[in-house]
Amino acid sequence: MQCSYGSIWRKWDFHVHTPYSILNNNYGFNPFELTESDLETEFDEYVKKLFTLAVENNVAAIGITDYFMLEGYKRIKEKYLSSPSKMLQCFPDDELRRKIEKIFIFPNIELRLENFVGRNANSVNYHVIFSNDITIQEIEENFLHRLTFNYDSGNTRSLTLSNIKELGSQIKNNNNDSGSDLLVGLNHVTVNYADIQKVLENNPTFRNKYLITVPVDEDLSQISWNGRDYSTRRNIYKQCHCLLTSNEKTIKWALASDREDAQIKEFGSIKPCIWGSDAHEYQKMFKPAEDRHCWVKSELTFEGLLQVVYEPSERVCIQNEQPDIGDIHQIIDSVRFENEAFQEAPIYFNSSLTCIIGGKSTGKSMLLRQMARAIDNDYALQQEGRLPHNTFPSVKTTVTWKDGTSNGRKIVYIPQTFLNSTIDNPEEMTAVNKIIFDVLLQEPDIKKAYENLKADTDKIQKKVQLLIDELIADKTKLTDLNELIKKDGSSSTYNSTIQQLESEREVLAQKVNVTPEEINRFNEVEKNIESIVLKNEKLHYELENQKKIFKVSVVVPGYFSCLDGLSIEHDFSKDFPVTENTLNSALTALNQEILSKWENIINSNCKNLQLSISQNNHNLNLLKEEYESLKEKVAQSEQLGKLTTRINAERKLLQSAIERETQKEDLLKSINQKKEKIIASQSDYLDIYTTFGKIIRSTGTSRNTSLIFDAEIVWKQTEFMECLARIFNNKNFTPFRTKHNYDLTDLKPEGYGKQFLSTLWNAWEEPEKYGGLSFKAGNTLADVLSYIFKNWYNIHYIVKSGNDSIESMSPGKKALVLLEMLISLEDSKCPILIDQPEDDLDNRSIYNDLVQYIRRKKKERQIIIVTHNANVVLGADAEEIIIANQDGIGTENAEKRFEYRSGAIENDEILTDDTGVPLKGILNQNGIQTQICDILEGGRPAFKLRQNKYAGIQHD
Repeated sequence: MQCSYGSIWRKWDFHVHTPYSILNNNYGFNPFELTESDLETEFDEYVKKLFTLAVENNVAAIGITDYFMLEGYKRIKEKYLSSPSKMLQCFPDDELRRKIEKIFIFPNIELRLENFVGRNANSVNYHVIFSNDITIQEIEENFLHRLTFNYDSGNTRSLTLSNIKELGSQIKNNNNDSGSDLLVGLNHVTVNYADIQKVLENNPTFRNKYLITVPVDEDLSQISWNGRDYSTRRNIYKQCHCLLTSNEKTIKWALASDREDAQIKEFGSIKPCIWGSDAHEYQKMFKPAEDRHCWVKSELTFEGLLQVVYEPSERVCIQNEQPDIGDIHQIIDSVRFENEAFQEAPIYFNSSLTCIIGGKSTGKSMLLRQMARAIDNDYALQQEGRLPHNTFPSVKTTVTWKDGTSNGRKIVYIPQTFLNSTIDNPEEMTAVNKIIFDVLLQEPDIKKAYENLKADTDKIQKKVQLLIDELIADKTKLTDLNELIKKDGSSSTYNSTIQQLESEREVLAQKVNVTPEEINRFNEVEKNIESIVLKNEKLHYELENQKKIFKVSVVVPGYFSCLDGLSIEHDFSKDFPVTENTLNSALTALNQEILSKWENIINSNCKNLQLSISQNNHNLNLLKEEYESLKEKVAQSEQLGKLTTRINAERKLLQSAIERETQKEDLLKSINQKKEKIIASQSDYLDIYTTFGKIIRSTGTSRNTSLIFDAEIVWKQTEFMECLARIFNNKNFTPFRTKHNYDLTDLKPEGYGKQFLSTLWNAWEEPEKYGGLSFKAGNTLADVLSYIFKNWYNIHYIVKSGNDSIESMSPGKKALVLLEMLISLEDSKCPILIDQPEDDLDNRSIYNDLVQYIRRKKKERQIIIVTHNANVVLGADAEEIIIANQDGIGTENAEKRFEYRSGAIENDEILTDDTGVPLKGILNQNGIQTQICDILEGGRPAFKLRQNKYAGIQHD
């Protein structure tokens, strides 16, 4: 009974009695006491209720149970399920009947052993569940009728209804028991468990076609295993494949987590636990105690049921709700191709683990790639971009999700050889670094710290660019000013001329009526007037600026930061919602107090400046009066006047020259300050990255993982060397190295810093003095500064497993660590698509690490894997297998070039049409199990390993 989704969780009821269970029959009629006509009427009602209630309760499989016989199962199978007309009569509703026909029924024969165990010496019930493939005749003749029971005085009889009746008749005669002969016989008949085992093992028809289970009401973890019944209990449980119980403690004991070897040694195998309603009346049908329903993850076949033995902790679960429902928005339901080369029918996917297998070039990897591209084309192409082979054409593909939509969603897609082609370079944000970074960024503290890092580095970058622009502008002004100084002369030139003119005036003054003292005083007054005027100009300038000075405000250190005059508004609402009002009120009060004090200081400064100006004006007026009186004397001679005029003119030129030289000094000072700030920006970058690295180191990740995370701040050595080679003429590198001991072709990280950058700057700025460097053609100073003073730091994210960092791991271990980060530490629960991960691993890692890892992760999210390794398929217990095939000689498909067949591991069904004729196409001619063995290397040994893992049923 193939399912397109493979093995899925369904509700099974292993223990539903029919009216033939007359030892405990509350259905209202006894089949052994009715005529066939009456029995048909009554049994019709039973069958209607049985299957209608099964559908209503969403029960997919039923163990039809009777004591020591198959009569109920036989009648349901032969009179109803094998009779379409009868089924139509009982269930005229087509939809209901179709649902009923999908229900899997199988026989469960309940026996009673001749042994007694437990504190109260209870008899032991014993169930044998047979495959529905075994004929009723085979079970009756070669199992039931070959069992014997004690009849009298050591005589035995075969277990037939007639012999049970004779036993009842004898007991009634001897003990006066009441009831029918069959009822009394059933009340007393017992069988031997060793005989049961012998009969089953000696018949090859039954091999792998039965399960033995024993009901357990008590908590086996608490019973004494030192009692007289220990040997009997041990032998019975050892013989069982599973236990029939819903006791949580017993279930835990039977699964023997962390003590499997001891359990297998003592009891033969790990025991799964199954359960049923043990219904003997309609009201209890499919209503187990405390709603503890039994869920089995398999196809609806006996081979599917055997999976609970091979995977006792994974394939069966006893609880109210269906296990592992999953998020329907995060599960791929199906994919459909719209291309004449592909099958038209959709391909369905299990919500847990789906493995896509096939021979070489059969379309298995193409299926995965087309899905990934249909969901997120840009991301898929990005993932595939680093791979050497990417020649798959795009095919129109529709991926439908479990919620019914077909739009793109988030996935994790790991193409073939992706893990080992993912290189790690500390100087770059490589794929490995990006994977680790994405994992760490899911931590809120790290995410916030990274956002701060980005903001701070952006500020530095903008600040550096602004400083470069201003420095270039200052240098342009300096060049223009030097040209002007060269053209109009320096202050020293005018000082010399003035001294010469003053000497001439002094000589001439001696010839007229002017004393030398008056000449000297005239010159002194003239200079003092000029000095006071200059002082007043500066005082007026400062006075005006005092009036325009910025208001001050409080900035909270450690919470707010600013760069060179950038104002920051205090916004505490985000991080301090409780104390926001208190903080804002305090800041307002502080600002008001500081502002008042600040205004007092400014007013005092203005008052003092005004007082100085007034005092200077007073002195200036006195000097001007004296100057005018001396001027008349000094100017008595026309020639003396002309000299005085010339001297005044030269002094004005001198003043202009002094102003130009002052401007030059200010520009040189400004340029030097900007130079120092630009150089210091690299230290600023390093400090910011170092702080972020400390946060990574202290925070790590809170995800459930043994991996250790760290961060290293790396200087981009290679890229910086390449930058220098693009900027400078390398013919100058040798003289530079000789003079400063810096090799610009192989500069070490320890040599990079403020001293080196200052030396480098001086070398191109003053090449003759500092061992010159020259720019290559096309490089301007602005370009060079922008290149050299960019952010040269990178965060190298480090992950360790044990004592190994990822760069020192073997390729297999590295691949597993990357896989764990991509899947386990990914914040969302989106599907995982992986193409042949085993190509990146050694054989030991595949089974010991990869398989166990996938087994754990498939419980949390959907995983779809393309693989050619049988251990991945069987060791990870894939819920669904999709077999891909491309039409070819000997591998012909039914219709299309590319076809796919899906099913469960346990499926070994040859597909046929309604008449039983096998369908065309190689995929339909063998079951999934057979094709796994044919396609995958080591398929049959892997099957045996899986089946014998818990010492369960031994298969050929």
